[in-house]
Amino acid sequence: MNCWEKRIFQLLLAFVTLRGVGYFITRYAIENDDPFSIVNHPLEPITFDLHIMLAPFLMFSAGVLMRSHAWEKFRSKKPPRRRSGIISAGLFMAMAASGYWLEVTSRTLLADTLRVLHIVFGVAFVGTYIGHLVSGFKRRESKLSAVAVTSRAFQGRLSIDETLAESGRRTK
Repeated sequence: MNCWEKRIFQLLLAFVTLRGVGYFITRYAIENDDPFSIVNHPLEPITFDLHIMLAPFLMFSAGVLMRSHAWEKFRSKKPPRRRSGIISAGLFMAMAASGYWLEVTSRTLLADTLRVLHIVFGVAFVGTYIGHLVSGFKRRESKLSAVAVTSRAFQGRLSIDETLAESGRRTK
């Protein structure tokens, strides 16, 4: 996985998420005093349009990330963070499917149901994706600290006992 693939996905995810939150606020959280107005807030159509226009780019970027990162990790036998990645990918697919079906349906009850599902899946996906990233940072930090302790031991700055104590291992 290239660094730019991950960065583009994260940037698009941030933009689409912020536009979705902006649309939710302008549509449902703000009440308009004008009974003849079609929109609740003047930014409502802009946030909706930006959310809809950026979503296909996010989908494409997710496909690139799936090919270069997720599929390789899924096929490997290494379990770290695979569970959070699989859950995150499943929630992304559910969010994308509900968003697509929401745009092509004309039935009111189905549209209301899909709208709720899209919001629930979207919030769940963003939460699990952030958890997936945080677990990667924690894992990377623990690997880096072990490398730092080992390198200091090889440089002769720590004895074997100090190295084992600093890396968290106990000697008996």
